[in-house]
Amino acid sequence: HLDTESGLLTIKGIGSCNLNKLSDYISLVKEIVFEEGIKYADGVDGKWFAFVNLRKVYMPSTFISFHTSNINRQPFYNSKNLEYIDCSPLNEHLVSIDGVLFNKEQTKVIAYPWAVKKLTIPSTIEKQLQYEEFENLHSLQELTLGSLNGSMFNHGAAGTYNQGFGALFR
Repeated sequence: HLDTESGLLTIKGIGSCNLNKLSDYISLVKEIVFEEGIKYADGVDGKWFAFVNLRKVYMPSTFISFHTSNINRQPFYNSKNLEYIDCSPLNEHLVSIDGVLFNKEQTKVIAYPWAVKKLTIPSTIEKQLQYEEFENLHSLQELTLGSLNGSMFNHGAAGTYNQGFGALFR
């Protein structure tokens, strides 16, 4: 259900939901709430991921994963105003830390909001991160990298950065 005045999109049901049918309304959505019972969200890149006015997303305890046609794209790719992704603390598969969605073990970034101002990447992340994964964080003011085993970025830099993020990825 979409409340066109507030921009709140409430997704109800059991199991999977397909958001491709919303392409005519995507500019009206400011907040998405997946209610309890929703386990999966299906979408095709460029359609439901590009909610241009989306600010916040809430994931319930029942949510397991997003399905996308492009495995290299995060959910909500191109949602340039997204500030926060929240998740129920009772979710057994996902966790939200400072508005960034991780798998429960915090070994993989599932989705990050493009308009995030402060980003902390825990040392538990397993794969080397690439510049392309963060190039669209146009509002980022501070990036904190945990103590790293091996190389998280191209040269394995831990610490807090307040500018010059590009240097981390060269």
